[in-house]
Amino acid sequence: MFNSTTKGLKAMVFKTLVKLCQEEGTLDIIVQKARSVEKDSADWDLSLEEKKDLLLSIAKSLDAEGDDGAFSVLHAYLRQFENKDNLSPSESDARRCVILAIKSRSVINFEELLDLKTIKSLKDVSILFSISTFIETSVLILKSIHAN
Repeated sequence: MFNSTTKGLKAMVFKTLVKLCQEEGTLDIIVQKARSVEKDSADWDLSLEEKKDLLLSIAKSLDAEGDDGAFSVLHAYLRQFENKDNLSPSESDARRCVILAIKSRSVINFEELLDLKTIKSLKDVSILFSISTFIETSVLILKSIHAN
């Protein structure tokens, strides 16, 4: 059914499908598609607002399930606001993206995140990254000492 849906309706159908799977506790059957929603939706002819809505909805569903893919989808959502004519996302979404980046095992370089104007607007974000880097370094040092 989803594959036969016209491009304009795919975003709505996909969001509904992910939400339904989340509510039923079966998100695992569609989680790979949810993680790749940015790439997959590229040819769905979505307006900027539709794309933002899709990315935020999927990111929140992944985040609610504790899925590591939530960061990349939320990061994709925040990148949609880089055009100066776009309104800013909510501060809570930007802060959540920072938290997900710190928690994620797959994020090692925070520069791409720090370059986003929505993240730059957060006053205390550099402190969070400094603390995270300090903790990661301390853990590595402790592991090294413990191994010897």
